[in-house]
Amino acid sequence: MDNPFSIINTSTDRWQNRKRKWKSLGIQSEVGRTARAFNIKEWMDETGDVQVATQSDTSIFDPALCELLYTWFVPEESRTKGVKKPLVLDPFAGGSVRGIVAAQMGLDYVGIELRQEQVDANRMQFADIGGKDSANCQWIQGDSDKRLEQLAREHDFMLTCPPYGDLEVYSDDPADISNMVAHKFDYMYASIMGKALDRMNQNTFVAVVVGDYRDKSGYLCNFVSKTIKACEVHGFRLFNEIILQNVVGTLALRVAKQWETNRKIGKMHQNVLIFYNGDPKKMKDHWHNMNMVKLRTLAEWL
Repeated sequence: MDNPFSIINTSTDRWQNRKRKWKSLGIQSEVGRTARAFNIKEWMDETGDVQVATQSDTSIFDPALCELLYTWFVPEESRTKGVKKPLVLDPFAGGSVRGIVAAQMGLDYVGIELRQEQVDANRMQFADIGGKDSANCQWIQGDSDKRLEQLAREHDFMLTCPPYGDLEVYSDDPADISNMVAHKFDYMYASIMGKALDRMNQNTFVAVVVGDYRDKSGYLCNFVSKTIKACEVHGFRLFNEIILQNVVGTLALRVAKQWETNRKIGKMHQNVLIFYNGDPKKMKDHWHNMNMVKLRTLAEWL
């Protein structure tokens, strides 16, 4: 789990134990998320993600992945030497996971979320687990395409997971890109990503967790490539790509039917795209601790 390899296997006992430790804090990212017209089988087929909340049938973000990415791509010295806390930006906030993990690890976090009920649920969870400084762990309600323009250009890391088209739809709000037709979704997604990237400091990393999904005719939408293009036109070039290998779960049972019907491959991974907006040859000038950083025990962050 602590080796910087291009494939992360989330089915290992170590990974699952780490995930359970984080969730034991009281993280319930599914609270506040009631998907409308949500097809759980389709989500599992297209994302490989079987780690879903049983009471609401919505996907949740993996807290162990948050910890790993914050550890690898936020400068270590800025967390430990009393300087200004690194500020994490999340333009597609959704549930509480990314904010709570950031706060527990000593980072500041700003997440933008369209739905007020989700913002309220996230804030309540943060308070319930003992979060003391809500000013440093913020969920802002509003349309990211507008709200991002109001933020300062001072963020040190971005971690986000955008909607996978219309696989999950949460509201009828016209600003909710998950219920937009395909061409409008692509346009608004690129617009939001561009405005978020414009709020980043120089020499910073951006991590976007995405997975390809299929359109109504069954063809892949090329979401990974669209994400890369949206970032590179704003000066963030693709620097690393990680394959997040999900647990097999029920995929072994489901894949036979979908393969026999239309040769659809059983998907059991997502893509973690890492972008950088500086000169890699000068990275040591901005990252003074370039040694391999191993994961700490959870107790060290709390």
